[in-house]
Amino acid sequence: MLLVLCTALGVWLLLGEPATQTSHEVGTRSAYVFPFFKAQEIVRIELLRGSERVVLRRPTRGFDTQRSNMPTAGWKLLEPLEDRADDAEVNRLLNGIQYLRIGSRISPAERAEYRFGQPLGKLVFYRDGKAPFALTVGAPRPGAVVPVRDERDGSIYQVKDALREHLERPLWMLRDKQLTSIRREDIASVSLEIRGGVGPGDPVRELRLVLQEGRWRVGGPRGEHAARSVVDEVLAAVGYVKAVGIAKDDPSPAELREFGLNPPLLRIAFSTAGEAQQAILDVGRQVAGKPQRRYLRVPRRPLTVYEGEGAKFLPLLQRPPEDYLDPALVPLEGGESTISELRATFDDGAELHLRREDKDWQFVAAGPPQPARTREVDALLEQLLSLTVLERHGKEARPEWSLDDPELRVQLRQGKAWIRLDVGAASDETPGAHYVRLRDGDAHFIYLADLRDVPLRLRDGPLELRHRRVLGISHHDIYGLRLLDEAGKTTFSAERKDPSEGKDPNPLPKWTVAGESGGTDHQRVVTFLKRFEDLRVERWVALDTPAARREYGLAPSPRRLVFEVRTIDASGELVDEERVLLLGQRVGERVHVLYEAGQPAIGLVDASFLDRIGLGFGAKTELFSFRWYEVVELEVYAGDELRARFRKTDKNWLRDGRTVLSDPADFEDRCLKPFDEGVGVGRTETASAERLAERGLRPPAWKLVFRVRTESGDGEPRTCELWVGNSAGLGDASRWATAPGEERLGAWYDGPLRSLQGYLREHPGSE
Repeated sequence: MLLVLCTALGVWLLLGEPATQTSHEVGTRSAYVFPFFKAQEIVRIELLRGSERVVLRRPTRGFDTQRSNMPTAGWKLLEPLEDRADDAEVNRLLNGIQYLRIGSRISPAERAEYRFGQPLGKLVFYRDGKAPFALTVGAPRPGAVVPVRDERDGSIYQVKDALREHLERPLWMLRDKQLTSIRREDIASVSLEIRGGVGPGDPVRELRLVLQEGRWRVGGPRGEHAARSVVDEVLAAVGYVKAVGIAKDDPSPAELREFGLNPPLLRIAFSTAGEAQQAILDVGRQVAGKPQRRYLRVPRRPLTVYEGEGAKFLPLLQRPPEDYLDPALVPLEGGESTISELRATFDDGAELHLRREDKDWQFVAAGPPQPARTREVDALLEQLLSLTVLERHGKEARPEWSLDDPELRVQLRQGKAWIRLDVGAASDETPGAHYVRLRDGDAHFIYLADLRDVPLRLRDGPLELRHRRVLGISHHDIYGLRLLDEAGKTTFSAERKDPSEGKDPNPLPKWTVAGESGGTDHQRVVTFLKRFEDLRVERWVALDTPAARREYGLAPSPRRLVFEVRTIDASGELVDEERVLLLGQRVGERVHVLYEAGQPAIGLVDASFLDRIGLGFGAKTELFSFRWYEVVELEVYAGDELRARFRKTDKNWLRDGRTVLSDPADFEDRCLKPFDEGVGVGRTETASAERLAERGLRPPAWKLVFRVRTESGDGEPRTCELWVGNSAGLGDASRWATAPGEERLGAWYDGPLRSLQGYLREHPGSE
């Protein structure tokens, strides 16, 4: 065995490194001048050109296996001066040698006669644990080639003269141009020393920016918040600074003064968290004849003055310290979407308390959750965060500012941090402005700020920010409905009867309304109940208090609309329960309501459901029907007076034959769609001459004439005419109605007419 090992070692020594390569590797590399050169093995380079000697060294401290096994340690320039080297440029040189292709090979017989010429330079490469090797580059040849001699065995090759570029490259190209290279997101503190000139007696302005718990502050960890846009500008200027040239190596003190660097016009010191990385950069005068450049120096690098981009440093030299302060009264990062809780407390005890659950806002209160209007809460917070500081008054409050006993306290939570505002007295000189103490952790600052209408919106918040939904009951769950008057007497009742199984092959529930002659139209009841699946207030008028109940007719004995509901409780059991909607004063077409099991507030809702109950749920007598998009003309008469005529053209609607409607969709939504699928009347009676006159239908108070195209679109449009008379006495929203030639008249829900009248009031004439 020992004999075999000794034989193998002898072969390796005799044949050299190629003997350890596979035949594939040998074939692939044979086109290169130095087929076994590996850039990652080089630890030292010597470049000799004329009298100049350049030495580069890389410490061997591990390899980056994620990047082609390249060493992690950076290159250092040792001669002719010590400095950091430009790793990218050195690697370009190494890669150029590794992948240097043979153009032609000078045979050993030709070498004696070959004119190598005056060498351009010599390169010596040192490998860790292996013998160094050198190559010499000769004078250029016609055809853009240069000769290269391998000094190990004297082999000469002709290669493309791209190699000459590396030898003729100035020393500056091999030096590191990166003066600062800390990622802006890693910077945790920045200090600026700013001078008005270059003389030793010039005043110095000092400024410090510190990142504390995700927020930048001016002066220190407990200082005021810095303007994020200004901080971003500073970080962009200092974190990644690259030189574009060298002005002077080893300058004298006098020369440094001429460059504006003794002392520097601007000194920037910055570091990462815990000062793991630190950097200092001095900024001097503008370079003569190059207004976009300034002289730069890095005190921890060799005594060298660089030229670099100067425009980005100008704001740092010119900006006054106060401009670094955030103008926002509430300096929060991330906007209103990052706020999870809002609390406002007034000196009279009024309070608004909201908390974000997932994405939706809710009122914080005992009992079941009370939903808020998320979009409106976010809009209020957006306005609150947009408030700006007018004046800064330090930390000491005057008694007349009323900040120790403020009229309003506002608290905002972002993550685990709270920001608190004490709102004191109003300014006598600036309308809308108040003195405000900002409490941020254990730091506080006093400002004069224009609060606009934010205090008023916070006070109104318990009503204005409350979700408009009063109750939501699926019509599938309702099996009974009763309307009780102030004395508790039932004035209306309806019951859903589920057919017994087995008696009907297609059992369906049926609604029955008590006292409805001629039977109940089941579908009309279902349609009526659907409006309670999402009953919303037009506005809340008061929080639920005994006084408010009395004021709005909800105490002591209000009317009640009782829903008998069969639903599934939290345990999964089927249960029957009653849900009661209290009905108070009616104001025109609105009524005050309170749902005690829901929002603790009194609101105004559309009272048309009461009018609908008054109209009954018996079978309708249909006067006519059409689809709204089939209407091509509409005439509206008040008595005998023609109020408006609308006619459809190919692309729009004309009013009174000449005016094009500016918003045809609004006209269709309000004047045609409410009549969609027909007009029917209930509680009908014979349309005798006497009855027509008595009901205000001869002549009619209102007459609507629709002209409707046929299904095919051919021929003359058909006419549908509606006469509308007096109130039917079944609520404010019912009128007597009929059509010419009809034998019956009846009560009609006049919501469609009121919608049309509202449109005419808003558009009284030609638009």
